[in-house]
This record gives sequence, C-alpha cells and structure tokens, in this order.
Amino acid sequence: MMAKLGIFAIEAFYLLGFPYCFTPEKISVFETSTVKACLAEIVILLGIKLMQRCMADEFIAVIGTATSVAMLILFGKAPSDIYLYIAAAVGCFGMAAIPILRGIMSKMTPSHKQGVLFGSISVVENICNLTSSVMAGAIYSETVGFYRGTAYLVFAGFITVALLLLLVIVKDLRKSDYRKDYKILQ
Repeated sequence: MMAKLGIFAIEAFYLLGFPYCFTPEKISVFETSTVKACLAEIVILLGIKLMQRCMADEFIAVIGTATSVAMLILFGKAPSDIYLYIAAAVGCFGMAAIPILRGIMSKMTPSHKQGVLFGSISVVENICNLTSSVMAGAIYSETVGFYRGTAYLVFAGFITVALLLLLVIVKDLRKSDYRKDYKILQ
C-alpha cells in the first residue's frame, strides 16, 4: 500500500517531462476524470464481487498486488504515452488488495477487537502515506537526471516484497485454524 499511495506524489512531474510532455489538461484527464480513477473504481467494485464467487479473498489480494507490480513496472519503463494508458489499464485492479486485506483481517479478529484493528490499520495507512510520498519525491529528485522511471521501479520492488509476504501468509492461512470459520461474504 505504501508504494501505491506514495507514487502519486510524483506522477504529475513524471508526466510533464520528456518523452510524454503531458499538458495540465491531459494530466487531469489521465489522473482523475476518466482513465485511472474511474476505470479503477468500476473494475474494483465489479471485479471483487465477481471474483469472490469463484475464488478465495486471499487470491484476489494476490491478483491485485500482482497487477500493482505490473503497472509500476510498465509506468517506469514506458517509452511513450500509449504505454502509460496500458499501464493504467493493467493496474486498475491494484487497489483491490487493500479492502480485501481489511476484510480478511476483520474476519480473523474477534468482534470486541474490531475497533482496535481498524484504528491500527488507519494509523499504519497514514504513516505509509506520509513516508512514501516523501520517499517518492526524494527518489525522483535524485534519479530524474539519469533515469526518470527509477522511483516507479523501486516502488514496484516494494510491492514485490509485499506480494511475497502475502504469498507466505496465504500459505500459512491455508494450514491454520483461522480458515475453519472464515467464509466468503455473500
């Protein structure tokens, strides 16, 4: 999550420079109005509901995390703006991992500790958002001179580590007692 939230801090600077040379209007269309935000929200809302019918929540989170890695790699390596649109399409399911993981944690937590769980999640999300924005800006400003996509590739590495840890957790959950009363939401 840290990488997904922090990379937005540098995205406008990345899109303004060569070889993309987006205008402010084109950035606003790409970022908020149509391409990334709306497409991602629709895909997440429909995709989670459809995927929960045929697969466990953990696998949906793995798919979402893997698409985030693919999106960041494509963004970091994109030679032209058409690749940015492809990356946005590939990564549109990436943020689905966050609500799915919240749901998994909620199901694993007793009802009298739900407030503590979501309070802790909120604190961690805010810390991640703050530190990742600063880190993305620092990486971008130090590497913009020799390779502009470095920050995206570094953050793809962070999400890859998160994906590997998620796979370990999925393997552990399959063996543990938590799975006995863990049911897919209907």
